[in-house]
Amino acid sequence: MGEAGIYTLVDAHQDVFARSICGEGVPDFYAQDLMMNHKTKATTCLGKADKFLQPLYDIASVCKDMESYGYKKDENGDYIISDCQKVNFGEYYTSTQSMFVFDALFKNIDDTQDKFVAFWDFTSKALTHNPYVVGFDPLNEPYVGNWIRDPRLLYPGRFDRTRLAPMYERTFEKYQKNDEDSIMWFEPATFPDVISNFGGIITAAGFKVPPGGQIGSENHVMNDHTYCCQLNSKVCASGEPDPAYKEECREWHKKRIGQRNIDAQNLNIPLHISEFGACLTEGPCTQEIRQVTEVSDENLAGWAYWEFKKYEDLTTSASTGFEGFYNADGSLHTWKVKALARTYFMAS
Repeated sequence: MGEAGIYTLVDAHQDVFARSICGEGVPDFYAQDLMMNHKTKATTCLGKADKFLQPLYDIASVCKDMESYGYKKDENGDYIISDCQKVNFGEYYTSTQSMFVFDALFKNIDDTQDKFVAFWDFTSKALTHNPYVVGFDPLNEPYVGNWIRDPRLLYPGRFDRTRLAPMYERTFEKYQKNDEDSIMWFEPATFPDVISNFGGIITAAGFKVPPGGQIGSENHVMNDHTYCCQLNSKVCASGEPDPAYKEECREWHKKRIGQRNIDAQNLNIPLHISEFGACLTEGPCTQEIRQVTEVSDENLAGWAYWEFKKYEDLTTSASTGFEGFYNADGSLHTWKVKALARTYFMAS
């Protein structure tokens, strides 16, 4: 990719942790082993109290056992993808299994975080001296874990400070050990820092300093994503932003990018929006692209569109459509490229 003029952000990309939870990212055997070794915690939110609280869980659409969906499984014991895609993947984050495995990562249950940090040590050592690698994103769209068991995690910024920052610090130490010039592109929580209800609420990230660094670090970038589809299900009932919600979408992007710009300024580091778009047709997609790029310009934030081409991504708001630059026959979405083409001052 570098030879073609393409630079790479190396991202530990996950949605809903692993395939065994209708997600992707972490090698599946880690998730399966965790759920097998801790079956009770993986299938309940509060243990014995669940049978009394289940009616409240159902109202809030949380603490659902993945088995209750009744999905078929493949030869690996994973739910088949066509069944998983019957509902938006975001629903699976609040399953009991998802909340447990994220807890396992942040609490280092069964040495899960140690293994995660070791992965980053190995990966950064192999790639950090490649001139086309711009940095490392330790974890895509981190989820808070079991906030039913520990409601304190819902306090704005607390999860970033108490769970993300310590793990990020451990990974940053490995980046620095392998190359002191390596750059961490770190993301705050997607929830509760981002709440889609009530017209969209974006709260400040909880990091007091760049993880493992100091205010003004040259080795850190504040990294976030913005999709109008995150605002509510009506906006993207078709899989991409409805032009009828044009003003609501613009306001959402202003809130999201604007708050993350404040967060980045407080840490005196750059801001980059490394995901947006994931849209399919010219009208809605051009609207989404222009809104995000214009708001990014207003905040002097960098950006990268999602995604370059279709990679059979099973977790995407665009379902099974071609949200990248190419159709199934390899022809280019020229209208999308034109919408993304923008003029900038050259660095001196």
